Amino acid sequence: MNASSPTFSEKEKKEVDLIIAGSSGEVATFSDRFLGDNAGRYIFQSLKSTDSGQPKVIECKGCYFGLESALSLADLLKDPSCKVEKLSLEWNSLGSFENGLAEVASALALNTSLVTLDLRNNNIGPNGGSMIARGLRDNRTLSSLDIRWNEIGNPGGLSFKELFTTGSNSFLKNIKLAGNKMSDVILTEIEGAMSKRAVAGGGLSAAFAADEIHVVKGKMEELQKDLAKLSAENMALKDENKKKDGHWQIQHAKSKSETSFRVENLEKQLSDSASTVSLLEIEVLREKERADRLQDQLVKEQRDKDVALSNLRVERESIASKKIANDREKSQLATSLKITEETLEVLRTENDALRRNFGTREKELLTQLSDRERKLSEARREEDNAKAEQSRVEVELGDAKLKEKMAEERASQSAKLLDDCIEDRARQVEEARKNVEENLESVRTELTSRLKSAEARASEAEAKQMSAETKARKAESRAAAASVVLEQKLSDQAFKMRKEFSDMADGETRELAEALDVVKAQRDSQDVAMTQLSADLENMRDMRQREAESAKRTIENLNKNLADALKEARRERGAASDLKLEVAGLKRQIDPFKRKVEVCQAEKKRTEEFRTRDVENLQSLLANEREERAREALSYQKRLDSCNEMLRAAREGISEQRTNHLKEFHRLEKGMIAAVQAIFTDRKNKGFGEGGKGVKKGNTSKSKKKEDENEAASGNAA
Repeated sequence: MNASSPTFSEKEKKEVDLIIAGSSGEVATFSDRFLGDNAGRYIFQSLKSTDSGQPKVIECKGCYFGLESALSLADLLKDPSCKVEKLSLEWNSLGSFENGLAEVASALALNTSLVTLDLRNNNIGPNGGSMIARGLRDNRTLSSLDIRWNEIGNPGGLSFKELFTTGSNSFLKNIKLAGNKMSDVILTEIEGAMSKRAVAGGGLSAAFAADEIHVVKGKMEELQKDLAKLSAENMALKDENKKKDGHWQIQHAKSKSETSFRVENLEKQLSDSASTVSLLEIEVLREKERADRLQDQLVKEQRDKDVALSNLRVERESIASKKIANDREKSQLATSLKITEETLEVLRTENDALRRNFGTREKELLTQLSDRERKLSEARREEDNAKAEQSRVEVELGDAKLKEKMAEERASQSAKLLDDCIEDRARQVEEARKNVEENLESVRTELTSRLKSAEARASEAEAKQMSAETKARKAESRAAAASVVLEQKLSDQAFKMRKEFSDMADGETRELAEALDVVKAQRDSQDVAMTQLSADLENMRDMRQREAESAKRTIENLNKNLADALKEARRERGAASDLKLEVAGLKRQIDPFKRKVEVCQAEKKRTEEFRTRDVENLQSLLANEREERAREALSYQKRLDSCNEMLRAAREGISEQRTNHLKEFHRLEKGMIAAVQAIFTDRKNKGFGEGGKGVKKGNTSKSKKKEDENEAASGNAA
């Protein structure tokens, strides 16, 4: 109960301070406020420490006090400067906190100001009743105690009986014990003890009884006023409940209409967003169809490229067969050169110089070979770079494949040209061999003088030829590398073809190196023959130079075409990148609409939740309000029942007191009559004579008149 007491705000504290300050030391009323334990503690602490004058009357009925309030009240009552004379604590359930009630009972033993104490309906119980009775043993100021409806039972009743029968407290004149579930015997004994105390008080008892009747009548009037007030408050609360119910119904209808309006707006926004999303989905489907068409085109171009690669493979096989025939012719030429070896012995001395020059040239050739290998490694690195760029050129496959096919055709044409050149060279070598055999003796001396230049020129021509072949192979390797880059993700077969092409290029390089070694080996045996071939070599040099220039032009054209193809591929890649950006832009345009749709759906769901929550809150508020009004009505009904019971008890007490008073009045009247008769008897016995007789007659008439007056007074008192 204490844990659930209402909180006490600063505003309520200020109200309490204003009530205490406005009491002017007379009456401070806090009744029927349902303040709680914290408020009770603050009230009694403020009363203890107030500087504006402590009120004499404190009314705290129905304030829902607890343990802390009881402890603070005990501190207030124990204070020697306490000026409280009347304290009303009805309907506060102080008995539910035994420690607090014990402190209050001990404070009653020390208090010197309290005269009237009202503890009705506080759930005091037997132990609490005994504690209060023990606390009153040493009290010398309390004269009226109302402890009704606290169920103190027989143990509590016996404690109060002991208090009155032993004379521990002779100052408590009025105690009310109705509704405490004690036996009639104990209640009668307590009333008898109080009656004896009243009889012992003499005339004071009669006056006290009259005062008690007056007090009871005043309390009855107050109770009737309270009852009328409670009835009026009950009617006002019912009217207020009706007004609040109507207000809540209006608010509920208004909230419901607003919520439905918001839901309609959200549904409209959702429909608009859905239409926008449907349009965007149509655009996305169109873009997907376009991408599918592009993919079909890429597949078609890939098939065309596969056909071109198969054709290129056939052409390469033909080139390889032609190279084999050329090697065969070279071997035949070497055989013919060996036949002329015997005729060249006289020129060996001069040939030594040629060897030295040839060694230098050999170094140069080796250097060129290393350069070629380096270029080949660069080509492979370019191939790796091309592989790294594969992800960027996948979209460029369309037109790049067609241009690659054209480049491959041009490469095949250049290869054919090279084959033709090689055939021409072989044919010319054969013709030169025949001419050498015919004119060997005539040109031997002339060849000796021109051998150095011829050899140098031949080496240069051969180097140019090798360079041209290297460039052609480089172009072929680049084309093959591009093909490998484009085909790597399409099929494993293309990867194998690229690998075969690379192996073929490496094999050709090795074959050329081996051919160079063969040439080097044959060079020693061809020294004498070279003197005979110097003239023919001169002619061949011019022809080779022309062929090299033609090959150079062809290679330049191939390089130009390849560069154009790369530019076109880059352009196509840029177009593909633009297409990707366009698709990404469309996706970015779609995403906000999707998010908007999601937001609208979430807002709709949240609105429905808010509407459901508002309806539930309104229903719960209405239910709580009804329960609160029902509890208040029940509380008022209980109070009415209590008031009725109090009225009934008051009527019973008044009737009992009236009966007792009448008996007392009759007894007093009889005593007075007996006293008057005794006086007259004494006077009669003294004997005053006749004058005394006259006096006696006058006194007798006076006594009769006095008796009539007493009877009239007793009738009025009744």
